[in-house]
Amino acid sequence: MNDRDYALAYELKKAIEKHVNVLDFKVFGSRAKGINDEYSDLDILIVVDELTKPKKDIIYDLAWEIGFKNDIFISPLIVDEYELTKTPVKHAPIIENIYNEGITI
Repeated sequence: MNDRDYALAYELKKAIEKHVNVLDFKVFGSRAKGINDEYSDLDILIVVDELTKPKKDIIYDLAWEIGFKNDIFISPLIVDEYELTKTPVKHAPIIENIYNEGITI
């Protein structure tokens, strides 16, 4: 991952943490692997303590604002701790891939 993408992810994480308890924050996909092109989105797994509609709206709004300001589309994948640890989601291939190859911010 390049420095610009890391800085954007860090900025988003800090902005979200002002409103939501973030338990994990990982960049994944082409930008994490460094194989992106200029049109690639920035994929981010965001794990929160408890996911409510207001929290989800805050996260999506912040991702849009920061992405728009920096001319990049940020794609948040938001899950809560319960969903990640107590449901079949924890065994989903995308989640396993993120935890194997993603970059923690």
